[in-house]
Amino acid sequence: MAEEPTALAAPSDPQEEAPPPRPPEWVLPPLWLLQQPSNTQVDEEAFVQSAKVLEGVFKDFGMTCKVVRVRPGPVFTTYIIEVPPAMKVGRVLGLADDIARSMCATSLEVLQVPGTSSLAVQVLNTNRRMVHAHELLSIEEFGKAPSTLAFALGLDVRGAPVFADLAQLPHLLVCGTTGAGKSVCLDALLVSLLYRLTPDECGFILIDQRMTDFTVYDGLPHLLAPVITDSNKALVALNWTVREMESRSRKLAAVGARSLGAYNAKLAEAAAAGEVMTCPVQTDFDIVTSQPQFEEQPLCPYPHLVVVVKEVAELRATAGGAFDDALQRLTRMGHSVGIHLVLSTQRATVDVLSGGVSANLKARISFQAVSEADSRANLNQSGAELLLGLGDMLFRMPGQALMRIQGMLVDEREVSDVVAHWRSQGLSADMDVSIEKPTTPPRLSEDALYEQAVALVTRERKASTSFIQRHLGVGYNQAARLMEKMEGDRIVSKLNHVGKREVLAPPGHSATTAVKDVSRARR
Repeated sequence: MAEEPTALAAPSDPQEEAPPPRPPEWVLPPLWLLQQPSNTQVDEEAFVQSAKVLEGVFKDFGMTCKVVRVRPGPVFTTYIIEVPPAMKVGRVLGLADDIARSMCATSLEVLQVPGTSSLAVQVLNTNRRMVHAHELLSIEEFGKAPSTLAFALGLDVRGAPVFADLAQLPHLLVCGTTGAGKSVCLDALLVSLLYRLTPDECGFILIDQRMTDFTVYDGLPHLLAPVITDSNKALVALNWTVREMESRSRKLAAVGARSLGAYNAKLAEAAAAGEVMTCPVQTDFDIVTSQPQFEEQPLCPYPHLVVVVKEVAELRATAGGAFDDALQRLTRMGHSVGIHLVLSTQRATVDVLSGGVSANLKARISFQAVSEADSRANLNQSGAELLLGLGDMLFRMPGQALMRIQGMLVDEREVSDVVAHWRSQGLSADMDVSIEKPTTPPRLSEDALYEQAVALVTRERKASTSFIQRHLGVGYNQAARLMEKMEGDRIVSKLNHVGKREVLAPPGHSATTAVKDVSRARR
């Protein structure tokens, strides 16, 4: 009997998270771009014989057990057995190695089925079955899922499809040793999104210091910037994402929306009614009054933004605290405005992810780990050190039990074909190559900077070189020259016996007015 697909993260409000109408100019990729798996017939007779062998093994150890159900999976075959009420479960669990030897099984595990009195015996299959992308992405439940950022993970031990929603996680950490399947997992996530969302609905920022894994995505119209392979540009891109998060937060607050879905829905309702929603946006800064100047600008809908960072440890080693600060802000506040992080690393230790970042990465995937210590760092519990590699993973989602999954396989040719399909439709108008370029604030002229320094000092009634240096963002030498000029114009006094200055000019005056007031007072 076919198992029902497992939807791990159903949205709390399907109406709010439903994707906006798709413009006709974008065409989603066809399924024939993906390799179709070979039809493998399930040998039910062989499972019946194996169940009888398992019952005989229990009988040899003096236990009367009955196999009531067989669930074939891609890696394991699960036998659900009923045990007598008086039998101690610990006795069965302690015989796992002896049962594996009697059944000539390479790997065998005995587990208690939650919520029932039955036990599950998981026996490793002789031939592992690969889980192809076509098998999962062609499922009707995936195509019609109301979740905006739904993606396919793979098949669980029962052989049932497992899907998740990145918008509900809301961030994801992927861990595991080299060659265990991290890169394929990230490709599977991106391809899943590319089969559901257009560039108007979702944008990507891909950061890869290894310079090899994400190069295939160059030219993808979903990219907000070319694939980033330099650590300095990566830090600039993350800081740009922080500023984008702050801008989105202000606009969501202006319309009274608590999520990106609600914000886009309100704009769609206003557009249908022929109305234009606006928000006050700062356009200038008055250096005399030190007050920002605003003007009303129309609001526009925002797409989801997925930031994928390969090998976080490399970036942390080169960028240090600035990289960690950006990650902390994004993991704390980004999900409410549609910004989601997917981070990849071999070991999620403290020297790679600080406590503030790690606490907000509650959804985790761990592939094979080198040791139990690494497993505990990745998942906060052991188990990943026993995985078999080649896509064998453990998935932990907030509020749910740990799941063992055989990950979905997407090969390089399939990724290239899907990206080529999108690339053939042209670049997105939203690509902004300035994301990877550092922003330098416009330099003020000496007179304008002096006006701003006078306005600051007369308003705050504080006068010191370090005070000007902090508030105006200038160097010590320039701040000292500004202070000396204000002393010469009698805007501030000379240093007294304790090294402090007194502000002579009244508050709210420009440099020219302050000089005239001081001259008039002297006369």
